[in-house]
Amino acid sequence: MHLRTLLLTLGAVTVLGLSACDGPTKQGVQARSAANERVNVVNAQMSFDQARRAFEVGQFERALREVTNAIERYPDEPRYHLLQGRIYHEMHRLEDAQRAFVRAVEANEEFADAHYFLGIVFQRWSNHQAAYEHYWQAAQHDTSKVQYLLAAAESLITLGEYDRAEDVIRQKLSYFEHNSALRHLLGQVALLQDRPTEAARLLSEARLLNPDDLMLLEEVAWAQYKAAQYGRAYESISHLLRRVEERRTDLLMLKARSLVYTDRLVDARNVYLELSQKNASDVDVWIELGSVASELGDDRRVAISSTRIIALAPERFEGYLLRALYERSKGNTGEVASFIEQAMERADKSILPLLMLGALHEERGEHLAAANAYGQALQLDPKHDIAQSGFKRASALYQMTYVPID
Repeated sequence: MHLRTLLLTLGAVTVLGLSACDGPTKQGVQARSAANERVNVVNAQMSFDQARRAFEVGQFERALREVTNAIERYPDEPRYHLLQGRIYHEMHRLEDAQRAFVRAVEANEEFADAHYFLGIVFQRWSNHQAAYEHYWQAAQHDTSKVQYLLAAAESLITLGEYDRAEDVIRQKLSYFEHNSALRHLLGQVALLQDRPTEAARLLSEARLLNPDDLMLLEEVAWAQYKAAQYGRAYESISHLLRRVEERRTDLLMLKARSLVYTDRLVDARNVYLELSQKNASDVDVWIELGSVASELGDDRRVAISSTRIIALAPERFEGYLLRALYERSKGNTGEVASFIEQAMERADKSILPLLMLGALHEERGEHLAAANAYGQALQLDPKHDIAQSGFKRASALYQMTYVPID
């Protein structure tokens, strides 16, 4: 076939083909649209994956560009809005973060993660009621994540709604029976409601589930001390001190006081001596050391303690009272009265100087003066056992010895 004939033939075929099809069919348009949609989804997912990797290594600007590109390609995916919100949150752009999380919720009302991060934003704004509502939504939409439930309960605690917080936790206590965090939070609620015995039990249960948490062990010790479980508190704090590098003064004070309440005064004195060396300017350490030393008859420590207290805090009564105890042990009754008087001038509402004054008058046989001192103590604390017994005893002795003049 000649070249000219071939060209004409091809041209005719082309014309016939065009005349046979007025344009793309409906099915063809739908197929191409679906193909474009698939391409957009794939490209959006690729941008999302790159954004996520950049976010994980702290490249927030790059992550934001990539996730914004993903959203532009496929705006209906809630995970993309969630990641955008998290990036904004890390960049401290809370308003932008909130808007992104809201768009994620709008795309999927049951998206638990979006509700959770909205709760975090509202918590940052101190809007604890709104934070609770979103945390609770997250906990309802995803019952497998204990952190959502904990966040909801903690928001209620911040709002002061302790009973509601306790109810929220107990609803899921059996479901998360091997999770220590729920019992931990219940223990904290019990402490806030002044139920230390229950708090100590719950915190101890939490520690059994998480024995390596040293902060939890410390909370157990404080709860046991508050519940007057001094022996257990001593065991807990001793175990804690063996496992930490720093012998913190507050932990040592807790140990010393637990020893005092279990009548292990010699051991308590040793701990107070360590504390006095660690922080020689802590007035409370010297007061408690002096008190223990007085119980043990350690007059030298009483004298040292009283001198340090008066030097460090001359406005407090305890130093003068300890000095009076020291002078009393030496038989210096005149000095005792002087220091008791100075203690009373500084005692405010403490009845200890009055009790000691009553005892001093009793030793001198001055029963009326003793009864008056104990009576003044009872005016400040009507139910104090020592003041009551001292007043009755001194009053009775005064009546026995009083001889009226005709």
